[in-house]
Amino acid sequence: MSADPNNRQSARYPVNIRIRLRPAGADWIEGSLLSAGPRGAFIKTTAALRLEQTLELELPLRHGKELLPGRVRWIAEEEPRGYGIQFLDLSPVLEDQLIDAITAGLWLSDAPTPATNADTRLIVVDLKKYLDEL
Repeated sequence: MSADPNNRQSARYPVNIRIRLRPAGADWIEGSLLSAGPRGAFIKTTAALRLEQTLELELPLRHGKELLPGRVRWIAEEEPRGYGIQFLDLSPVLEDQLIDAITAGLWLSDAPTPATNADTRLIVVDLKKYLDEL
């Protein structure tokens, strides 16, 4: 594993949805968004990305799809193989929209089992703690 996935600036929440991403200068590729927060995400994909590589993520929000700029910050070489992505230059409004998508369950559509009320309650409690710390 490259870099430390535990050295993050904000909480991550479990999600499960198919997404598209486009490394700088390359074509769109498919992946699965497995965790996300207001500052970053974990993407499972078989595509070969490099540490510090920039990319765009196409994520569904309530108002439609949004392209978010990001950078590969760490690489998971064991299952689930994938990449820790740091979002770049997001406005506070867009961060709020990401939190809304997570807490509303918009990114759980591909999950093998649906989130329970207890799962949602945990996310909301953690999110409130995060927001109180700001």
